[in-house]
Amino acid sequence: QWEPEHSPKPWLLLNLLAFVTSVLMLVLVATEKQKLLAYHVYLVYTLFTSILWCSEIGFSCLARGREALHGFVHKLEAALAIYFMIDSMRMLYHWHNGGGETDGVI
Repeated sequence: QWEPEHSPKPWLLLNLLAFVTSVLMLVLVATEKQKLLAYHVYLVYTLFTSILWCSEIGFSCLARGREALHGFVHKLEAALAIYFMIDSMRMLYHWHNGGGETDGVI
C-alpha cells in the first residue's frame, strides 16, 4: 500500500519537499559564508534524499516483486540509489570520525 504506484500523493509530496529542499540547499551552499557548515548540512540532506529514493524503489519491489526491477533502467535506478545512499553514509562517517574535514572530498 505504500508503493508509489498505489499511493502517489504521499510520494509526490515527499518528492516536492525534496525538490524545494534542493533549491534551498543550492542557495545555502552558494551564499553561506561558513562553507563548512553548508557542506555538513548538504551531507545530511544527501543522506535524507538517498534514503527517500531507496525507500521509493524498495516499496515498489515489495509490492511488485522481481518485476519491479524488470529492465535495465529500473536496475540502474536501484543501483544509483543504493550507491548514493552508501556514499552519503560514508561521507557522514568520514566527517564524524575524521575531525570534520570533508571540504576537499565533497
